[in-house]
Amino acid sequence: MQNHSNMHTLTHTIINDLQQAFSACSDHPTEGLILSAIVTVKQVHDLLPQPESAMADLDPEEYCCAI
Repeated sequence: MQNHSNMHTLTHTIINDLQQAFSACSDHPTEGLILSAIVTVKQVHDLLPQPESAMADLDPEEYCCAI
């Protein structure tokens, strides 16, 4: 169960890092790649079982606000 918790935390961190990269990016083709990565990691994140001490995830609409 600890591995699921770690994966949940890592995917959450990746999503946040990608959102920051998207905010700082000014290259249109790169923005598309970052958004694609956000969507893919979010799909993996959502497939993982919720950890026992469920973290308060960001509002799902925040993941899509840039799209």
